[in-house]
Amino acid sequence: MHRQPLEARITASRKQLSRLSNTTVLDGYIGDSTELRNLWDHLGISRQQAIVKAILDHLTIAPSPNGRRRFDPNRITPTWKL
Repeated sequence: MHRQPLEARITASRKQLSRLSNTTVLDGYIGDSTELRNLWDHLGISRQQAIVKAILDHLTIAPSPNGRRRFDPNRITPTWKL
């Protein structure tokens, strides 16, 4: 049995489903970042996570200049989905 064609179809279907679900999660928020900021703390964690997944491709965290391991938001660079 040939698995590659099946796996390729599954991967394509997952990508398509991801694109479709990402568009609906942002309904009502596109272009209105002020409203989203005001509502953010009142959204459930799953909704917040879905919104972040829909717009964020990945984060790059720069090394600490002095080698200490502490949180510094200035070292984080987001790469947004286009």
